[in-house]
Amino acid sequence: MKSLHKFIILFCSMLLLSTTSFAEDGKVIPGVACQKSLGAGSYGGGAVRNNSTTGSLTVECPIVRDTLYGGINDAYVRLYNSKTGTSACTLHARSIYGTAGYSQYKSVNGAGYKTLSFASMSDYNGGHYYFWCAIAPSKSSSSKSKLISYRMDEK
Repeated sequence: MKSLHKFIILFCSMLLLSTTSFAEDGKVIPGVACQKSLGAGSYGGGAVRNNSTTGSLTVECPIVRDTLYGGINDAYVRLYNSKTGTSACTLHARSIYGTAGYSQYKSVNGAGYKTLSFASMSDYNGGHYYFWCAIAPSKSSSSKSKLISYRMDEK
């Protein structure tokens, strides 16, 4: 009888845990997933790096959607500025045909490791998401500014 009670308690606990859902299911995506769009850049160490010491490198970074409805809960981009300069990113939520959308812009100044944090944002059902970023100029060929990773959590 005692073992039957233990079994029932264990079974109910497993059932309860299996139905628990988590709001955040974000994926951390390495910077190498970004596509260079303007400027001189390279890939390495999982990041996309700015090869220029005078100009920004612009990149577009795709975001995989897990659900077709709900919008963006939060997002971030992790960067390294090798010298004092400005890096900036815009988070885009586009319609299914790419003709309309919502966006949110963030920028950061100064040298060192930086995080751009994005707040909750609406979207178009069935549309797509991406980041557009401008990575600050690098200090030298051996010390490059870079986009390290990015993440987005859906609602």
